[in-house]
Amino acid sequence: MNFNQSFDVVIVGAGAAGLAAGRRASELGLSFVVVEAMDRIGGRAHTDSSTFAVPWDRGCHWLHSADINPMRELADTYGFTYLKEDPEALLFLNGTFLSDADAQLAYDYVEACWTKVFATGSKGLDVSVATLVDDDHPYYPIFRGAVAGEWSVPVEDMSTLDGVSYRDTDNNWPVAEGYGAIIARRGKEVPVQLSIPVTRIEWNGAGVRVSTGNGTIDAGTVVITVSTRIIQDEVITFDPPLPAWKLEAFDAIQLGNANKVCFALDGRELGPREHASLWARAGDRQGMYFQLRPFGYDLANGYLAGELGAAAEREGSAAIIDVGLNALKSVYGSDIEKKITKSACTTWQTEPWIRGAYGAARPGKAHLRKDLTTQIDNRLFWAGEATSPDFYSTAHGADQSGVSAIEAVAATLKR
Repeated sequence: MNFNQSFDVVIVGAGAAGLAAGRRASELGLSFVVVEAMDRIGGRAHTDSSTFAVPWDRGCHWLHSADINPMRELADTYGFTYLKEDPEALLFLNGTFLSDADAQLAYDYVEACWTKVFATGSKGLDVSVATLVDDDHPYYPIFRGAVAGEWSVPVEDMSTLDGVSYRDTDNNWPVAEGYGAIIARRGKEVPVQLSIPVTRIEWNGAGVRVSTGNGTIDAGTVVITVSTRIIQDEVITFDPPLPAWKLEAFDAIQLGNANKVCFALDGRELGPREHASLWARAGDRQGMYFQLRPFGYDLANGYLAGELGAAAEREGSAAIIDVGLNALKSVYGSDIEKKITKSACTTWQTEPWIRGAYGAARPGKAHLRKDLTTQIDNRLFWAGEATSPDFYSTAHGADQSGVSAIEAVAATLKR
């Protein structure tokens, strides 16, 4: 890529937000370049079709709020398939599958916990969810696992105001061909320069100068779509430094832990059900969910997140797989291990160009999320899932934020 020319905008990152920004910049006739540190596009949207010889989403998988999600419309356009019906849900606790009556009690408890969260947040109160729930309740591990999976952080670190601000239509549909495949398919329209990490952004002149591993790029503006941890950890530095209010906003939105741990099994050891949901205890205070035989594939696809997931990832991939395997063994017995033909897991928190799952506001800091997207000096613009006002933690929230950022850039350049 020849970086000798000057561009209207440099787009940093080629996840859902960066790809959307590039597509919109092209539509608006802006000169632009998209640079991505990784050797692929998609960021946290990544469908792996080689590990298990079937589509396996290493990152986002569910079309959240699918009835209003523009990615669902793309799935339809591309001929992708997704599951609208809620899967059969199985709860395994204290050595047995809960009866329908006991399972209903568990769901009622979890629903009551969420009701307290939303009622508190609706009053404008921003406190830790942990202050609202009874952690001695026998079904507390189920709720704790739900918080970890949905917010990527433990109950103690979830904000009630952040919880109520998220927009959810309760239509969350998994994609057979992979959500990451939708992002990748759409991303083919956007020229991206891969394996070019950005190290420094200078904005002390009339425009910006972006330093990369392949030279510098001059532009009028820059749209930064990297994860919050990349800014927090100063993987990219700024000259002059970012103002204190912006750094405070990035510190307020923590990037939690959410990983997949997946097992391929010989035959139908998991039973005849397709796409059943299984919750099993994994650790003293938390559990994890599995998709059993999703779309008919002989897989047990587990979700390990929050405090339990972070602790396992610190020990490495083998520890993540052990947590998932032990959860399965608690349900199906130790012989299930003999039926496993392949296992794999993700390690998003230790992925150097991402460093976590998705952004969750710290209790008492949810009001600062809006500052993530606030542009600086008509030169530094921001996008990414964490900057979305109501669809944070989602690919479509990231996509929409990329479009909004480029439209703001275009408006600025017209002045």
